[in-house]
Amino acid sequence: MTEQRLRDRLSIFLLCSQIAVPAMVAVAYFCDGFTKEEFTQINEIVTPMVAAVGGYAITHIVKTRNRVSKPDRASLNGLFVGTVVTIPIIFVILIAAVVGMKAFNWGIRDFEDLKVVLATLNTLFGATCGTLLASLFEKE
Repeated sequence: MTEQRLRDRLSIFLLCSQIAVPAMVAVAYFCDGFTKEEFTQINEIVTPMVAAVGGYAITHIVKTRNRVSKPDRASLNGLFVGTVVTIPIIFVILIAAVVGMKAFNWGIRDFEDLKVVLATLNTLFGATCGTLLASLFEKE
């Protein structure tokens, strides 16, 4: 896979995540999974988390809007591609799963526990995925 193709495909996933995760939180709220105060606090935590990665995608799309098609024949290392794709997917799935677990009281019953788990995910993600995405997107 070429670097440009990886950026394009990952951008689509990151943008979808930026919309889907807050939408899932809203649906859980409307299904009485959260109180109004919990809903507000979850949005204050989750929305910046997914917006940070969505920012890479938006910047990439804006920078390449007038891209002249140049053949990019350099192939990326399979380990790099697998890691750059897998880490954001796991991150988004974990956020959705943790929020869903609290909304339906499956394992996370206390709202303070949810905040601790989300803060931990945010720290882990920032330490790993932020570096990977920066190495991919900031070369443009």
